[in-house]
Amino acid sequence: MRGFLLSNLYSIERSVKGYTLLSIVVMTILLMTNNATALKISLFLPIVWIATTALETLKHDGESGWNKYEITLPVKRAHIIKSKYFTFLLLVILGIVVTTLTMLAISLLGFFHFTFTSFNYIGRGVAMALCAGALAYPLTYILGTKKSDTVILSSIGFSIGMWLLLGSLFSLSGQNSDEIFAVIHVVVSVLCFTLSYFVCRVIYSRKEF
Repeated sequence: MRGFLLSNLYSIERSVKGYTLLSIVVMTILLMTNNATALKISLFLPIVWIATTALETLKHDGESGWNKYEITLPVKRAHIIKSKYFTFLLLVILGIVVTTLTMLAISLLGFFHFTFTSFNYIGRGVAMALCAGALAYPLTYILGTKKSDTVILSSIGFSIGMWLLLGSLFSLSGQNSDEIFAVIHVVVSVLCFTLSYFVCRVIYSRKEF
């Protein structure tokens, strides 16, 4: 599986570097405005940006014909799917690291006052990214890579919808309400992502290219 993982990362290397740099620049600008709304956006948007570049691997596989070749290799199809999901998780971690380090750097410069509440929005970024990935992978294998724009829009819509749904179901109030909601949001998104993995394995095992 390591070979598939490296192949995935190499295929999107340029996009990952581009979105990482863009995230740092946008975060820096938004944090320096010292605006509450800009602060919230800057702490979860980079994670979503960086993580969703993993979805480009499916498009590259389709355009290059690699998706037809890789299933002829002496490996289980489950390993192929696992490599896609691990790639996504690695980029989620990268997004967390980039967001945290940029936040701390701007805080040290005095433009932004760091508090532990800031991590609530990082958690929401993780949750939104996982929800987007949870729908994008199985949907891509069902509709095909030519429908990538539809898949991305649907996945983003699902991610936002899940956020709003959980917000309405768990309308919390109190001193630690934001922290509790962030934990609930992350837990639900992890469950969705895990379920998506098993669903995708079933779809891919029955797929004929």
